[in-house]
Amino acid sequence: MFRNLLLGLDFSAAADRALTEAIELAERHGGRLTILTAIPEVRGWAAGPVESVTAANELNAQLEREAVALQHRAVDRVPDCLPVSTIIRRDAARRALMDQLKCGCYDGLVLGSSTTGRVRCSRSLTRYLVRHAGVPVLVADGEGRPPKLHVPQGSGAQGPGPELDLRPVVPPPTP
Repeated sequence: MFRNLLLGLDFSAAADRALTEAIELAERHGGRLTILTAIPEVRGWAAGPVESVTAANELNAQLEREAVALQHRAVDRVPDCLPVSTIIRRDAARRALMDQLKCGCYDGLVLGSSTTGRVRCSRSLTRYLVRHAGVPVLVADGEGRPPKLHVPQGSGAQGPGPELDLRPVVPPPTP
């Protein structure tokens, strides 16, 4: 069961789709959702002109404003009945997600991944997290294909079982 989900959210269409999937899973299992956005630290050249440090500081502030706006838009999509928390980490996505998985009690990670090189959640990051997260990882893409669930090796699970059923719940037709 997915009672406590961690979502890695960036600015990609795949991450937007992952948000939709995470909301549906958390609602279906009566869980809660934590949305994490990692933003890189931009540094100016210390031995260079003061303008490079000033530009780096301005870029850091802009990245933070954009991350806050992204998180606000994501929270606005979450139903009021679903507990949600947000985290913005100034760190590499891999480190931020792995640190959060280690210190939290998460039983699932939801990511967006794409085959294009433009997105921040690259395929190599996704591969790493699938191998090392220690929890099931649901990977959604931005192209509308069904999400893929990766269950950690050694967990005893053979893929999506009754607790990991990702099909939408459809009420029976009324006569």
